[in-house]
Order: sequence, then structure tokens, then C-alpha cells
Amino acid sequence: MNSAKSITNINDTAFTERGNGGSFAYAYSRLGPEIGLQKLGCGQFVVPPGKSAFPYHAHSELEELCLILSGRGTLRQRGEQREIKEGDLICSSVGVAHQITNTSDEDLSYLVISSQATSDIVHYPDSDKYLAYSSAFDPPLVHISKSDSRVDYYDGEE
Repeated sequence: MNSAKSITNINDTAFTERGNGGSFAYAYSRLGPEIGLQKLGCGQFVVPPGKSAFPYHAHSELEELCLILSGRGTLRQRGEQREIKEGDLICSSVGVAHQITNTSDEDLSYLVISSQATSDIVHYPDSDKYLAYSSAFDPPLVHISKSDSRVDYYDGEE
């Protein structure tokens, strides 16, 4: 039996802080498993002023729906930068690069609901990196490389 509860209050959840010590910083609460979601991901992000949670990126398998809960910022998507604010609903379709940056002087809080996949390839256009992820392996596979670090398919096989 699933021990998750089917309702939670986002004001009462615990957050984990992450970032790189530079341009990227956020606090994250993974809500999906807490409320029993199995086919959707759900998390709340809080991004401090002047920071982004993630680099500009596009997923090969995941769609993301983002609801701005509080604060203001900028959405970078489809070659544009648009101001975003509380109440805005943002769609990030498969293959569409996107990034949210807190351009205000207060925290930016948003909820992300996404499809779930056992694997995904994520492209980071600014740095020309790729991240490959698969939970089909034990331990799960996470591999990040630059697009120019290619090897031949049969390299190292003989």
C-alpha cells in the first residue's frame, strides 16, 4: 500500500537547497511522491534574487507546466525573454529550450508539474552539453558530455 497522503499543503513542506555557488541557486521541495503521484512529477522551487535554478535547457521526453506562485522574473524561451509574475502559467514543450531567472529583489516561487519518463536526454544550448538519464539501470545512469566529445560506436569494443 502506498503510504503517501493524497493532499499536502505546499506551505508545510521541507526544502532542499541546491546550486553551484554562482549563478544557479534554488530551494526545492519534491511534492509528487509525497502525495502519491506516479505518472506526473511535481515540485516547488524557490529561486533567490538574481539567480536561476537551471541553465537554459530542453528535454527530449518531458513536458513541464510551471505556475508562478509568487515573485517576478524572466522566462527565456523560443529566442525571447518575457517578464513573468504571480499567476502566470508557462508551458515548456518537449524539445523547447527554457530557463526561468529571478530578475527581482524578492524570492521567486513556482510549482512545476511534469510528465515522467524512465529516460530523458537534456540539451543545454548555451554550453552545447547533453545530459542522458535512465532509471532503467541499477544504479541509474546519469551521463553529461559536450557534443564534440564523440567516440565511434565500436570504440573500445575489441
